[in-house]
Amino acid sequence: MQSYTISRKQAFKGLSSLVTQARLIVTMASKTSGSTPTTNVQAALCVLIPEDTVCFADIQDIRSKHDKAFVRWPPHVNLIFPYLHDVEPTSELLQVLQDFDPFEIEVSNEPSHFKQRNGNTVHLKPDSGGVLEKIQGDVCKALNVTNKRDFHPHLTLAQFAKADTINGEMNIAKLIGKPFKFECNQLTILIREKDTPFRVHKTLPLGKKQDNTT
Repeated sequence: MQSYTISRKQAFKGLSSLVTQARLIVTMASKTSGSTPTTNVQAALCVLIPEDTVCFADIQDIRSKHDKAFVRWPPHVNLIFPYLHDVEPTSELLQVLQDFDPFEIEVSNEPSHFKQRNGNTVHLKPDSGGVLEKIQGDVCKALNVTNKRDFHPHLTLAQFAKADTINGEMNIAKLIGKPFKFECNQLTILIREKDTPFRVHKTLPLGKKQDNTT
C-alpha cells in the first residue's frame, strides 16, 4: 500500500480553497434568497398615538414622570425597531399598506410589565383584533426583516424598580380610568440624529384610496 505525506503548505492551500468555496456558496445563497437589510437604531416604523385621543394628556403626564425615554420618543407602538438604514418607503412596503383599511385600536387600562435586569417596564396593551400583528408580519416579509423575538405590541409608559412595580401599575390604572380607542389610519417612520428626539420622517396612509405619503 502506497502512503502519502501532505505538507503544511499543501494542507493550508486545500483549506483555503474550501473556505473560498464555502464563502461563494453563502454569497450565492444570499443573492438567491434575498439578503437581510441592515438596521438602524435611529429609525423606527410605528403607530403614533393621536394627540386628540382620550387619555393622551394622562399618558404624557405619566411618561414625563416615569418614562426615561419621554423626551426621546412620542407615545407610540413600535412595529419595527430598529428600522432600516434606508428609511425611504419601498414600493413593497406601500403595497402591503394598501391592502389594509384603517382600523380601530382599543388600548387596555390594565397595565402589564416586561421584566428587565434592573427593574420592570410598564406598558398598556393595544388590541386591534390581530390587525397590528398581521401588518407587522406582512411588512417584515416584504422588507425581508427577521424578528429576533415574538412581536408583542405595547405602549410603554414607565419604568419602575421591581419593588415599586405593583404600586406603580395600580396608580397608572387609576389615572387611565378605562380602556380607550383610536383609529389607526397610517403608520409612521420616525428618525433621529444622534441625541436628538425622534421626529416624523414619513407618514404612510393605509388603504388603496390613501396612496400618498407625506
